[in-house]
Amino acid sequence: MPDRNVPYDQLPFTNNFIFCKVLSHDLDLTRKLLQLILQMPIRAVKLSEAEKTMTGAPDSRSVRFDVYAEDADGTVFDIEMQTTNDAGLGKRMRYYQGMIDVDRSERGMSYEDLPRSYVIFICLEKPAAFDIDLPVYRFREKCLDDSRLELGDETEKIIVNAAGPQIGLSEEMRCFMQYLQDGIAGDDFTRGLDAGVTRARRSKGWRKEFMTYEQEIKLAEIRAEKKYGEIWRQKYKEEGLEEGREEGKAEGRAEGRAEGRAEGRAEEQGRIVFFLSQGGRTEYEISELIGLPQETVHHMLMEKG
Repeated sequence: MPDRNVPYDQLPFTNNFIFCKVLSHDLDLTRKLLQLILQMPIRAVKLSEAEKTMTGAPDSRSVRFDVYAEDADGTVFDIEMQTTNDAGLGKRMRYYQGMIDVDRSERGMSYEDLPRSYVIFICLEKPAAFDIDLPVYRFREKCLDDSRLELGDETEKIIVNAAGPQIGLSEEMRCFMQYLQDGIAGDDFTRGLDAGVTRARRSKGWRKEFMTYEQEIKLAEIRAEKKYGEIWRQKYKEEGLEEGREEGKAEGRAEGRAEGRAEGRAEEQGRIVFFLSQGGRTEYEISELIGLPQETVHHMLMEKG
């Protein structure tokens, strides 16, 4: 699990907590990062919010954005740090894009008033969903019958692949990609990011906030363990032992115990996943917190209905 056991004063820029703090508290760094990735000038960022949470309908899944920014022209930017390889990245970006539109919609407004928006995911490895290895993937809505024709919905989704080939990139972009991989700053921009990381590590308030957040996660896991874990572990252990007795062989008993424990652990994980989702955690957050692939988390929640 990324950074789970790393001391606070050694957390890198790619740690979700540090990433959010650095960018949301230095709007100029946010602006420069957007300019670098989008390859276009960005006017002063006038709003930046870390871990903004949005909820649609009462029974719908909530979204917690890493860094939610808006420039002087009203264009909206969502910047996400992706530390796990998510095969369902495309649909997650689709859902985030939709939530941005819901957040920016007002009763009676014209669709023409929806702002231009960008959803940006910074990935530390090549996305599992793609066979082609590129340093940056840019997606817009285009006509399948004639790719010269764009839909004109003014949305764009960008995926930065830090582990991808660096051919054709600017020197500044190469430095940024390298910084994501090894934490070594090689130019003015990455040195600015690194200075922000140092400030975050030295902040007593942020350290306390991080420790509190980590403690909340541990308490949630403990509560789920106490509530569900022992019951299901015992249930599957007994079933496993009974199967072993019926087979009448030593290997049958051993296998029964092993399977019982394994199924008990799997059920326990499922209960923890459900518990955290009921508390408003997204599939991505749950994956980060307990170290399960996001696809596994998704299947567990689908089984719960």
